[in-house]
Amino acid sequence: MQLVVTGMSHRTAPVAVREQASIGADALGALSPVLMSGGTVLEALVLSTCNRIECYAIVEDVDQAVSHLQQALCDASGIAPELVTQYGYTYFNKRATQHLYRVAAGLDSMVLGEGEILSQIKQALASAQANNTTKTVLHALFQFAIEAGKRVRTETAISHGSVSMGSVAADRLAEVIPDFANAHVMVLGAGQIAAATARRLRSCGVGRMTIANRRPERAVDLGGELHADVTDLATARLMVGDVQAIVVGTAAPFFVLGLDDLTTGQALHVVDLGVPRQVDPRVTDLAGITLIDVDILRSQVHENETLRASFTVAAEAILDEELLKCISWFNTLGLTPLIGSLYALFDEIRQTEIERASRKKPISEAELQVIEHVTKAIIQKILHHPIVQLKVEPDAGKRQVYAEALSALFNLEAPTFESRYVHRRPSDAPVHA
Repeated sequence: MQLVVTGMSHRTAPVAVREQASIGADALGALSPVLMSGGTVLEALVLSTCNRIECYAIVEDVDQAVSHLQQALCDASGIAPELVTQYGYTYFNKRATQHLYRVAAGLDSMVLGEGEILSQIKQALASAQANNTTKTVLHALFQFAIEAGKRVRTETAISHGSVSMGSVAADRLAEVIPDFANAHVMVLGAGQIAAATARRLRSCGVGRMTIANRRPERAVDLGGELHADVTDLATARLMVGDVQAIVVGTAAPFFVLGLDDLTTGQALHVVDLGVPRQVDPRVTDLAGITLIDVDILRSQVHENETLRASFTVAAEAILDEELLKCISWFNTLGLTPLIGSLYALFDEIRQTEIERASRKKPISEAELQVIEHVTKAIIQKILHHPIVQLKVEPDAGKRQVYAEALSALFNLEAPTFESRYVHRRPSDAPVHA
């Protein structure tokens, strides 16, 4: 039984290739039974985000399984197999587990420490469970990874500090505008960058927000989501005197906001998210106008990225600790039947001796309860130390020797309980002193 992950991400493949490897929601649902049809795949789970597509699997024949998994991903997405070979990666066992832990902790994300990946991992696990493609091992592995990711974010500041232009802009406005909870901020544009900034403004607690777009009907959904007013750009220019800040994030290749649109003496913060610039830089000649452009924001983004990066060593140390828990659990997985048989044997002996004693002398119900409790406790205490030592032994060879010794000494492979106690003839082999 082997763990394997195969796929590609933003670290290995350009966006043009990742686009070809993307798999829609419907195709993902149909992919699950295909993954399990290879004959050698015991469990499988697909993690699909905008920056990665990966298949985790528990397999028997590694080479056959990897080929099957990669072909299934190609068939589902339509990407050419040679691109998967060129831009993909495949990891096994401990390396695969380390990779998943880094993904869960946000150390492998395009934005270091981002938190969305944890939700995506949970969704991937839930989807695999719904499709019955995960069992004991993958379920436990992903639960371990999720807990490791949570611990990294709790014990370090790797997810602190905004690292996108829009988020940094919103945070800056929340800091510099007095009484932000009652402030009015206008966002020009409803595209991806403008929308992300608007969402951040709302999460920062802005009092009132107006979203203006050349085609206001395209901003209606965003306005409804954020409880914001929606208007067109022409009307927005007439409202400039009523706001404390303007965020410009359109796709226009020209100045959307110029000298003629603003009034001197007004206390106004203007954020220009455009490249090329969408706000005439001469607006800073007007008294009271503060212009925040991408160069200013980029310096803050870089500062926050540096801060996050400073916690990677601590994050890696946490992941190493968490990885040991997973490896310890995985190493004992094969011992479960043996340990179960050992406990079952001792319990059968316990019950047999209680029954034998009860035939010699009647035992009351109260006495039986005491005997049951005491004898079970004795078994637990007798077996606890050897079982723990067996589980924590780091050397796989020694662990195997111990397991085989237990099995042989207690005849755990015997087909029936009675056969373990049949008197055997002494061996004809000579006995050596």
